[in-house]
Amino acid sequence: KIILLLIFVWLVLGVNAQSDTIYFSDGKIEGCTVSKITDKTVEYSYPGESLINEVKKSTISQIKFASGRTQIFESTPQKNRQPW
Repeated sequence: KIILLLIFVWLVLGVNAQSDTIYFSDGKIEGCTVSKITDKTVEYSYPGESLINEVKKSTISQIKFASGRTQIFESTPQKNRQPW
């Protein structure tokens, strides 16, 4: 029983350790693999899929990468805003 428990824990930790997490501004959270970040978009795919999804960076608040690094995206500043 102990061996099965250890195998289960190893599998769960192994799956989580290999994926990135995107936190969207609307509160949605997606486990995925981020493949590309451009000036305006983020490309990612879901585990076990080869389809590449593309979303605007403005819809993302942060990405936590499998490496442990976190990239925070600031909201787009308002145009024509007067500094006081």
